Amino acid sequence: MVAFLSSTAQNNAQQGLLTQAEWQKVFSEASLSLVTVRKSFYGSALFLCRCQTSVKQPLFLPVDSTDYKWVETLKAKLAESSDTPVWLTASQAHCGIVGMVNCLRQEPGGDRIRSAFVSNLNESSAAPSLQPGQESMQSVLGGDLVMNVFRDGQWGVFRHQLITQDLSEEVTEQAYVNVLTRGDLSSLRWIASPLRYFVPSNPNVQLCHVYYSSLNFRDIMLATGKLPPDAIPGDLALQQCMLGMEFSGRDPAGKRVMGLLPARGLATCVDADKRFLWDVPSSWSVTLEQAASVPVVYATAFYSLVVRGRLRPGETVLIHSGSGGVGQAAIAIALSKKCKVFTTVGSAEKRSYLQQRFPQLSAESFANSRDTSFEQHILLHTQGKGADLVLNSLAEEKLQASIRCLARHGRFLEIGKYDLSNNNPLGMALFLKNVAFHGILLDALFEEGNHEWEDVSKLLKEGIMGGVVQPLKTTVFERDQVEEAFRYMAQGKHIGKVLLQVCHEEKGSAVQTASRVSFPAICRTFCPPSHSYIITGGLGGFGLELAQWLTERGAHKLVLTSRSGIRNGYQAKRVREWKSQGVEVLVSTNDVSTLQGTERLIAEAGSLGPLGGVFHLAMVLKDGMLENLTPELFLDVNKPKYDGTVNLDKVTRKSCPDLQHFVAFSSVSCGRGNAGQSNYGYANSAMERVCEKRRHDGLPGLAVQWGAIGDVGVVLETMGGNDAVIGGTLPQRITSCLEVLDRFLCQQRPVMSSFVLAERTVVKSEAGSKRDLVDAVGHILGVRDVSSLNPDASLADLGLDSLMGVEVRQTLERDYDIVMAMREIRQITINKLRELASSKSSGTNDSHNTAAKRESVHALLESDLTQLLVNPDGPTVTPLNKVQSQERALFLVQPDGPYRIAGYSFGACVAFEMCSQLQTLNLPVEYLFLFDGSHSYVAAYTQSYRAKLTPGKESEAETEALCAFIQQFTGIAYNKARVSTAVDLITSAHKNISRELLHFAATTFYYKLKAADGYVPTTKFHGNVTLLRAKTSSEYEQNLGSDYKLREVCDGKLSVHIIKGDHRSFLQGRGWSPSAPSSTAPCLTPQPHLHLHTNTTTFPTCLTPVSSGCGPLTSLE
Repeated sequence: MVAFLSSTAQNNAQQGLLTQAEWQKVFSEASLSLVTVRKSFYGSALFLCRCQTSVKQPLFLPVDSTDYKWVETLKAKLAESSDTPVWLTASQAHCGIVGMVNCLRQEPGGDRIRSAFVSNLNESSAAPSLQPGQESMQSVLGGDLVMNVFRDGQWGVFRHQLITQDLSEEVTEQAYVNVLTRGDLSSLRWIASPLRYFVPSNPNVQLCHVYYSSLNFRDIMLATGKLPPDAIPGDLALQQCMLGMEFSGRDPAGKRVMGLLPARGLATCVDADKRFLWDVPSSWSVTLEQAASVPVVYATAFYSLVVRGRLRPGETVLIHSGSGGVGQAAIAIALSKKCKVFTTVGSAEKRSYLQQRFPQLSAESFANSRDTSFEQHILLHTQGKGADLVLNSLAEEKLQASIRCLARHGRFLEIGKYDLSNNNPLGMALFLKNVAFHGILLDALFEEGNHEWEDVSKLLKEGIMGGVVQPLKTTVFERDQVEEAFRYMAQGKHIGKVLLQVCHEEKGSAVQTASRVSFPAICRTFCPPSHSYIITGGLGGFGLELAQWLTERGAHKLVLTSRSGIRNGYQAKRVREWKSQGVEVLVSTNDVSTLQGTERLIAEAGSLGPLGGVFHLAMVLKDGMLENLTPELFLDVNKPKYDGTVNLDKVTRKSCPDLQHFVAFSSVSCGRGNAGQSNYGYANSAMERVCEKRRHDGLPGLAVQWGAIGDVGVVLETMGGNDAVIGGTLPQRITSCLEVLDRFLCQQRPVMSSFVLAERTVVKSEAGSKRDLVDAVGHILGVRDVSSLNPDASLADLGLDSLMGVEVRQTLERDYDIVMAMREIRQITINKLRELASSKSSGTNDSHNTAAKRESVHALLESDLTQLLVNPDGPTVTPLNKVQSQERALFLVQPDGPYRIAGYSFGACVAFEMCSQLQTLNLPVEYLFLFDGSHSYVAAYTQSYRAKLTPGKESEAETEALCAFIQQFTGIAYNKARVSTAVDLITSAHKNISRELLHFAATTFYYKLKAADGYVPTTKFHGNVTLLRAKTSSEYEQNLGSDYKLREVCDGKLSVHIIKGDHRSFLQGRGWSPSAPSSTAPCLTPQPHLHLHTNTTTFPTCLTPVSSGCGPLTSLE
């Protein structure tokens, strides 16, 4: 009930409104008990009431005692044959009554359980008495609610709330850029960096502040997903971020520097090795912006041409993509050695720029990089000899053409990674020309023991001094334009380098303190290396994975507890690996269930370093229904969890001022209940109350209600693996758990929950699905207003390049479960994208639909609910207004009325006409049930196609119908096919289908559409109609209205019920639940005598003869 309240009683009287007290009086007079009130900012209030009932004398049982002797009393009371409520009460703030009650409610007799719990967080808050007969309990008893929690002056209840999908942010000076979802450039974000806790790994590493960071093609390939992480040398694939490998800025002394990095160079601060840094020469009258364009391109060019290619004066060099950074650097180096240079460019603008930058280049020095015509150009101008060196960055057929440009004894220098990572073939005949093929990976220079770097560094310094090394032309984006910068470079239209400006440079080149910038970045959990971290139960499955995650986040000191220490080889192996990486690992057997053991454990951790975090994973499982539990079993389960949490809280409050994390692993069985785990629910709920108190007191505290954990631990060992369904949930994979934990640690709520539902039904609206998919593709194309695009133009015509294509393909596969080849993506149109979005809005795919339909048809054929209508003559063009043969079949089944007839889909047309004709014959029709169909249902679909046909062209109508028939089996496009071609197409994909039955079904399908399209009832039906329609519908069905236009042709009562599912799936039974009793009741009694059913896709089942009293029968299709 909603009411509007005003601020004063005088205003209420003037406006005719009631105060809350007056509303409560009205409720009392109406025998309603007020449960709760929710007020809005605008003065309205929502009252939740329930009918007053006579309250039986309840039984009360306090459950505060931690000796758990009350368990036996509770068992005895619940074993009594009575409906008297049993009230469990608790007034200790840390009691686990909430989790226990949630579990007990799932057990036999649990409907009698009620609870009242005083859980104050403020010590000064008054606590109401929970004794029977006290005034404070009368309103609680009158409400008769299951859960009643009193906290700091208010009665309430704990409820789960969905958290927003937005990631938490913090303002920080240390951040880096990374792509959250590989292949989705819109997920590029600034993320908090672990360099806030920077500790040099060796004397050569120092912290530098970044002013400008450069984008390289490697970054684009990695971010778009076109290059897999494992294509990068070394162990970079194991790093969370691989973007960015050059920068310019200031070192700790304030000097201007430029440098190279293995990764994570798109950042505000970087930990750089002095060996890969160069001072920006004071002789250069350049800014840090220009300096940022130098390191990668010239290091790559020197490494390729001079170190690996052994470039000699006077040789001929082919340099692809000459206007790019590496291309310009390579041209400068080759010209400095008096070599003859050929280069390829993609536009006249780039060619003009290079001629201006390098006047030594003539017109014949240029070729086209957009196709393979450069091959003939090079061979023509070298008299068929070819180039001595080829510096290649092109892929696929252009790479093969470049190889053919190589002269005898030549050297091919491959700096692109696409063909290398995809293991594309090269052809051994190439080496008959005595040539060498070099894979150039600048990343490999960062590997230990690679002495070639010294040569590259020396060449770069000499190039700076000799004037060969000069800054390139730059295009600069601000730090909040990361996505725009990546998309701009991915288009390949830039000249020189694309830079990201992190902060503004000071005027002048003097040595000075680096500027600092602070801005919002996504939170990440990092561990100071100087701190120690405790994981109770740390040698278990989840504990070992958590320990590994902490080391990846910076922890160097771990204390793992276990009752029995290291017990197997895997545990020993993990500990050895951490120690070999410089991580101190202490395995402790101290028991946190005792205060003395907890104090010893904290002291052990303190000896390694200040305690930075406690992760309490220790647990004991001793499940059982309440009738089989004992106080001892409650005690065994609660000692490691409840007692351990209380002891850890008590000791860390006294001796751990630097504690950053206090995390207790709870369970979803506590938050949502699970039969047989009342002792486990009690223990977990008690831990949650401890964490709530800590958070209230300004201390770290987090309890996580995990569902089943996959990959490791109890579920994998006892439940059968990651596919086991446990309490309606699936095991959550360990990587997902750690990602969620990271997010939980960055927010302030004390109790969080994470689990994976076993069955999720997500139904998107058709319009929303269309909009989302089309907008996502438009965003990739760089189009803000998708409506401005030609809907019939292909994505290729709209400017889709190869990198955009990869991103579109990954978006389709990841977000919409649509798998397409790159060629298909290039030819797809905006209109086709909208169609794909519509087809996905129901959340089902073809294979699922087919299986589901077969199951539904089998159920219909095997039930006693239906007698199927005979159609022995096969396909005809009989108008639906002439259904006398069907009526005769009905009379064979039941000579006399009353008749009860049901029709589904197309069958609804036949059922309606039959009922009309039966009434014309003065025969009684008792019930007419229509399952997601009506007299105009099929016509609503056919009319949309008829608008495209030429009037009088029967062949066009047949073609449209057959193509629609084919598309139920295969995903092919429309074509001018007839029945035989349609049969060939379908049988090629479905070998087990009879051609004769398929030919029959295809022809029948067309004639049914034609019959339904022309059907117009000649008279109204003078009876009651029940329409059961699917909840998920298409735009055609929505245009018919909620009653499918039945009110136009029906004089009687029309009942419309909505069943969960779509046109195909709603008959399977999942939507027929107790939640909609009014819709199912009339269908159960009486049973229809005749069910007219249509289901074209599963035609082999539908056409299977069925025996009955009137001979062979089949469903009318």
